[in-house]
Amino acid sequence: MRLYKCLVGLMLSLLYVGSLYAQDVKVKEPEGRQSYQRVYLVDLGLGVGFPGLLGDGNSSWHTGKSQGRTAFTSSVQLMTYSPRSNIGYGLLYYAYPNSGTKNYDGVMVSEMNEKTSFYYVAPQISLIKRQLGFPDGIMYVNAGVGYANFKSQGLMLQKEEYKTTRSAVGCNIGIAYEYAFDPRLGIRLAVNCVYARIKGLHKDTGGYPNELSIAPRSNLHLFVPSLELGLSYYMVHW
Repeated sequence: MRLYKCLVGLMLSLLYVGSLYAQDVKVKEPEGRQSYQRVYLVDLGLGVGFPGLLGDGNSSWHTGKSQGRTAFTSSVQLMTYSPRSNIGYGLLYYAYPNSGTKNYDGVMVSEMNEKTSFYYVAPQISLIKRQLGFPDGIMYVNAGVGYANFKSQGLMLQKEEYKTTRSAVGCNIGIAYEYAFDPRLGIRLAVNCVYARIKGLHKDTGGYPNELSIAPRSNLHLFVPSLELGLSYYMVHW
């Protein structure tokens, strides 16, 4: 929660500073001549992820059929582009901060519950196609490599708590289509995929109760495709 408050505060500050900057920057160009002013934008996205669609799901335990649960995702992109080029660059923050307490098929509630979270931060590059479909339509293809963090915690047999947190190198790829309905604002529909191989999840497996019917994972191939709806704010418009 503290992290989200900091992120919200940072985004509001960036939007405020960007709006002041955009008001001050007024490039006068001769009529009919294109302005090559660099574009900066902030994109905020919310959506749903499907960590159980491919890979091992998003559980640190061998849970069988119940890996297909969904998770609410959020993302923040800080990007910059030049009208002279179709390539941009910037930063991506992606997360599902709390996928909720989960119980699994064939496992009693009194035996095990689990709460997981995932965070990912990466520099990324972006290939864009302007005026696609509409004069104000833009397609983005993004890719990056960055830092991933996965956490699993819960309660075993209603009495013994466990917690495991691991970091890894991850990668992301995404495609989005945006319609700029205002010189400063655009609405974006995006499909994002983030992958990370998490190693060393449960090291002290011998310390877990023998009564458990599920086994802990040592490694996890976490693949999270997601569908998001985003709002883009242009600090300097096209």
